[in-house]
Amino acid sequence: MSNGRHPREPEIPSPDQQDVPDPRHRYDVLQVLQTMMELQKDITMIGTKTDRLIIDVDKLDQKVDRVIGTLTLAKGFGIAALILIPICATVVWWLVGAKIEQVLAVRPSISQSQSTH
Repeated sequence: MSNGRHPREPEIPSPDQQDVPDPRHRYDVLQVLQTMMELQKDITMIGTKTDRLIIDVDKLDQKVDRVIGTLTLAKGFGIAALILIPICATVVWWLVGAKIEQVLAVRPSISQSQSTH
C-alpha cells in the first residue's frame, strides 16, 4: 500500500517478467518425454488388445454361425419327422392293415383249436 494502489487490484507484471516462466510450473523436459513415452506405450498396448479382441470376436461369431446352422438343420429334421412319421404310419396301415387284421383274426382261432386238442 505504500505505492498508493488499492489492495484488491491485481499487479500488472512488467513485460520482462512475462517472458520468464514461473519456476513452480516448470517441468523437466525429460519428465515430460518420459510421461509421453509411457502414454504412447499404454495407447499401443490398448490398441493391440483391441485388435486381438476384434479377432477373437470374429472367430466366435463364425462358431456361433455354425452352431445356428446346425440347430436350424436339426430343427428342420425334427419338424419333418413329426410330419412324415404319422403320414408314413397311416400309409403303411392303409396298405397292410387288412392283412394284419386277417392275421389277428386267425390267431384266436388257432389258440382255441390248440386248447381243444
